[in-house]
Amino acid sequence: MEFKERLQRDTASNWSFEPSLVYEFKGRNFTPVNPYRPAEFQRDWNIDPLVKTDEHYFSAGMTTKHRTFGSAMYQIGGFIQQDNYQGLIHRYDLATTYKGLALKIYGSELRAESALLKTSFSRPRVDINQVLLKKSGLRIGFYGERERNESRATNSNELALQSFSWAIARFYLLNQQTRKFRYQLSYTYREDWLPSLDIFKTATRANEFRAEGAWQTGPKSSLQWNLTTRNMEVPDTSFTSFRPQQTYLGRLTYQFVALKNALRSNTSYEVGSGQEPRLEFTYVEVRQGEGQYIWNDLNGDGVQQLDEFEVAPFLDQANFLRIATLTSDFIRTNNILLNQQLILDAKPLWFNEKGFKRFLSKWSWQKAISI
Repeated sequence: MEFKERLQRDTASNWSFEPSLVYEFKGRNFTPVNPYRPAEFQRDWNIDPLVKTDEHYFSAGMTTKHRTFGSAMYQIGGFIQQDNYQGLIHRYDLATTYKGLALKIYGSELRAESALLKTSFSRPRVDINQVLLKKSGLRIGFYGERERNESRATNSNELALQSFSWAIARFYLLNQQTRKFRYQLSYTYREDWLPSLDIFKTATRANEFRAEGAWQTGPKSSLQWNLTTRNMEVPDTSFTSFRPQQTYLGRLTYQFVALKNALRSNTSYEVGSGQEPRLEFTYVEVRQGEGQYIWNDLNGDGVQQLDEFEVAPFLDQANFLRIATLTSDFIRTNNILLNQQLILDAKPLWFNEKGFKRFLSKWSWQKAISI
């Protein structure tokens, strides 16, 4: 059951008000054919989707809008799983602009209790930016976001293992997105915390620089680029499995069309660094002729060693298989990738022609190369 109504004093008024009221009941035996709740519903409420019981959901809120100053929204909601869970959430959203200054504050605060846990989940966000150059739409801004999910046992003050917390602070500079040449520069600081007994302890810190943009070089061609560098620090390597690392990722893409869109090209060049798990090889003996390798005891000690296995010169002699196993150790990698895609489609050129050209218009050719 849902009720919404827009209230306005008169057509000349700058203010409007929209109250809302929602109530939902779901029985323990109800199984929906398709999901009908928002994708973030379970995470918003910190609930276990496997619990089968009667559920009650309700919310009440008010949205206020002004033609000049912006809008404000407040909503309070509750969710109850019979004999298992009850929670109360506050949601808020404020958006306003004034002389080139744009401010948006939104988020939610949850307090909940289940049969085993007491939970609080805080998710505030803020985005504020100011126009520096009106002609080019150049803006400077700050974006901040935090999630702090605390779960504690009802009979203890210690944090549960599923508890977590993180926060980011981003400073950015960008120009108007509708211009032919647009760009964005940003610096982001992120810190993550993990539970340690009854407190949160810093697990990682990361500093990230990012530059991205696009240039509409013509009506039928464009150039796009982005470059990101990230430096992650781990204050205490004994507290977490993460390790300090420096990574970078860059991508350059050029696209163009010609001959009335009959010819389309996409070229991209990528560079990056990262890590991949180290492989560990073992050799397993099988029946003669069912393997790929043989063992050649080079030092005559009768002990199988990795450098003593070699590809069998004849398949009927192969009696060992090589098994690759992923380990928990990671090695640093540097990657370079070049992609070229070319499409030739005669349909836009000769669709209305006759004879041999009409026949060719039914064909297209596509080629892709990756290096």
